[in-house]
Amino acid sequence: MDVKPLFRVGDVVCVRPESYARLSKRGFLYRETWGEARDDNEEIMLGGNYSIKSIDFDSGGTIFYRLLDSGNSLVKESMIYSLVIPASEKKLCPFKIGDLVRFNSLFIETHSFYLEVIGRAYRDFDLNCTHKVTHVINEYYVLIDYEKGDRRLSPFAHEHLELVP
Repeated sequence: MDVKPLFRVGDVVCVRPESYARLSKRGFLYRETWGEARDDNEEIMLGGNYSIKSIDFDSGGTIFYRLLDSGNSLVKESMIYSLVIPASEKKLCPFKIGDLVRFNSLFIETHSFYLEVIGRAYRDFDLNCTHKVTHVINEYYVLIDYEKGDRRLSPFAHEHLELVP
């Protein structure tokens, strides 16, 4: 199978998993991945923009884009092709800290399984109530109702939320 990369070395991409399952599987539920995206990061940051350093393939032909050159493992420095988009397609978060938001109907319909999992983790989590934006990660992902030290937390793509009038 002759697989061609979508991007070239030097292209700028945004780290944005296409699903919450992939976000979780890649380890982006950990606070260590919510910092400011910089080329000197030791780990790739969620929602961050990075310039592709090199393109690698595993034995099965899966494409990995190396985004960091910190000397860590390829796993920590690279993203599989399906976890990045062109940085030009990244829509910046319209919300600011303190805004009140709720989940939009599209999110509720298309991500019901993920919401069930979150509902079990957050015993008092109510899909239909208003939530407060407490943090914005790399101008794309949003944390809601976050309190320092809270271990049960999940970032949400801002497109899945709407401002409460």
